[in-house]
Amino acid sequence: ESYRRIRNTVRYLLGNLDGFEPSQVLPYDELLDIDQWAVRLTAQVQKQIEASYQSYQFHQIYQRLHQFCVVDMGGFYLDILKDRLYTTGQSSQARLSAQSAMQHILESLVRCLAPILSFTAEEIWGHMRGEREQSVLFATRYSELDEVPADPVDDQRWKTIIDARNEVAKQIEVTRTQGKVGSALDAGVSLFAKAEVATALESVSDELRFILITSAATLAPFDDAPSD
Repeated sequence: ESYRRIRNTVRYLLGNLDGFEPSQVLPYDELLDIDQWAVRLTAQVQKQIEASYQSYQFHQIYQRLHQFCVVDMGGFYLDILKDRLYTTGQSSQARLSAQSAMQHILESLVRCLAPILSFTAEEIWGHMRGEREQSVLFATRYSELDEVPADPVDDQRWKTIIDARNEVAKQIEVTRTQGKVGSALDAGVSLFAKAEVATALESVSDELRFILITSAATLAPFDDAPSD
């Protein structure tokens, strides 16, 4: 099951990179806010996995790869990207930004997988576009991520947004279990947030409903929340 989740993450990346060439990757500064976050996270994960390989902590490699694919990608980032990938123009900045981030993620992920899932990594490598070594086992580390600037303040902002999203998802699931909505897209959400959380959510106000994967989302001060 764990292997299937990792493999399906890569299949999603490959499927949505069809027709996209590595030469089309946008500079980091031109990526959309959430795409920059995804690339920064990938750079952090790559460093953690490389350190674990150096110290032979293979269980840490598996755990971090699994969390990255299932939670960070499948449970958040790639889930949010679906609307943008399926509805924006092929040459639009919004789509190219998403594909640029996914290209970075795929290039890093296949190299991280190669020593422990060699046959799967080789299969992935064969479907990747652009000029590259004949085999993934001859590929060197993905150094493109070395130039990605660290931004702990922005990473904390996104952590706050993700935590809020998880709370909303829990409440929607309760409502869905009660038979009041069929899916998250049937719901409209009103969020009442205190200072730090409100600031983080305001920074993505225009994209909030897409991040929550709901049909509507509004944000208001915590003190305005009704008694119920």
